[in-house]
Amino acid sequence: MNKETLRKVYMDKRKNMPYSEVCEKSALIEQKILNTDEYFRCGQIFTYVNMGCEVQTTGIIQRALADGKTVAVPVAIPGGSEMHFIQIDSLDGLKRSAFGVLEPDVATGKIIKSNDNTMALVPGLAFDLNKFRIGYGGGYYDCFLGNSIYGAAIGLAFDFQIAEKIETQPHDVCVDFVITDKRDF
Repeated sequence: MNKETLRKVYMDKRKNMPYSEVCEKSALIEQKILNTDEYFRCGQIFTYVNMGCEVQTTGIIQRALADGKTVAVPVAIPGGSEMHFIQIDSLDGLKRSAFGVLEPDVATGKIIKSNDNTMALVPGLAFDLNKFRIGYGGGYYDCFLGNSIYGAAIGLAFDFQIAEKIETQPHDVCVDFVITDKRDF
């Protein structure tokens, strides 16, 4: 299947998950993340704020803030595939963007640059066994991963979002690890 077809298949599967299952499986993934060496070593976390039936990240965000880590969430820059990561001190004050994503105010927020002390949590509609992903089609995370320094990029997904192989293009960038509710690779 091509990426557009796969995108629709995995989006539909995820939309059909009962919310209780999203919460239960997200809690398993959260515990795995919080117990990784990458989490303990990092000083800053770049993470999306979940929307809809994505793997929930709010618990990870709250724990990282409580642990004194710098937390930054993405803001997509219109007209391209670039995004900035803006530091947050809480989940309060985030507003829905045109894409429906909760974001901080880029005009008043502090842009954080990634470095080798950064753990990036990456969303996806599907990941394959080679750690490539299908996102929503904007190319924002491929641009970030391909042009940034970070300690580890970890894809978060429910186990049914793992495909054997995804057709890739030269601009596609794989993550370092994928963590699901059932396996890590």
